[in-house]
Amino acid sequence: RDEAVGRSAVRRVDAGETIARRDIQPVEVVDRGDHVFVRVVIGRHAIKVEAEALQAGAIGDRIMLRRIGPGAKRDRQPFPATVSGTGEAVIEGDELMVAAGA
Repeated sequence: RDEAVGRSAVRRVDAGETIARRDIQPVEVVDRGDHVFVRVVIGRHAIKVEAEALQAGAIGDRIMLRRIGPGAKRDRQPFPATVSGTGEAVIEGDELMVAAGA
């Protein structure tokens, strides 16, 4: 039941009918090309950067983004982040260490 919350049906489901995993799909809240605010969390501190989604994704999906906005010209390398809501994503500090190869 918990897995069905926030997802949409891929076929008609009648009242009282049992819903199987194959009957639902995640709802994408970020589309390719969307401007996304990415919260980068390091310990108790966080910064927010603006990025462009290079992929579509639902909450919990890891997608690739590219930074935009002030200062982005020198840092346009695509990076992964986890979709956390409509137009939002998050990167935790431990994910930054893995991405940096540490």
